[in-house]
Amino acid sequence: MPGRPTRQVSLLTLVMSLSSRLDVQNLLIAHGKTNVPAERRAILNATTVMLVAHWESFVECLFEECVKIRYFNLKEDEQAKIAKCTAGRLSTPNSHNINVLFLSVGVANLMGGVGWSNMSSARATKKLDQLLEARHFIAHGQRTWRTNKYPTKRQVEQWICFVETLSNAVSKHATECCGNKALEHGF
Repeated sequence: MPGRPTRQVSLLTLVMSLSSRLDVQNLLIAHGKTNVPAERRAILNATTVMLVAHWESFVECLFEECVKIRYFNLKEDEQAKIAKCTAGRLSTPNSHNINVLFLSVGVANLMGGVGWSNMSSARATKKLDQLLEARHFIAHGQRTWRTNKYPTKRQVEQWICFVETLSNAVSKHATECCGNKALEHGF
């Protein structure tokens, strides 16, 4: 019977996190290389959608690590089935859905415990949900949620910094809840 996991985060998760950052940064570099307004807007929209896709992937990988910790006494294929079945219901990685997902491994209100020096958990979840709402409008061919404008480069850069910080805070809090330092890896 396998023991409680003590290994470091899987290489795949770490590589995915690093490549996510590079993908998003490459889009912002491309944004700076064109002066065509429609192209610049398309790049910022694509960056926003990609950022949310990477956030969702991060949450799913973090959840898989929590499943391995919580169900350490099960075989790997059984752990994988639990993770796949449960994470497949995530759909939109907003704060409510993340809380529901992690509740299935015994972590109540994960997002309620996430905050940092200048960001309360309530403000962080609100900001995350606003980013997801903006992604929704972009992905469905509408302008952003409040201003009837497309996101600006500055706004997208702020979202990137926010998601990086949020991923570290979520990972840290999940680590505390699951009791395994191996989860600390960030976005």
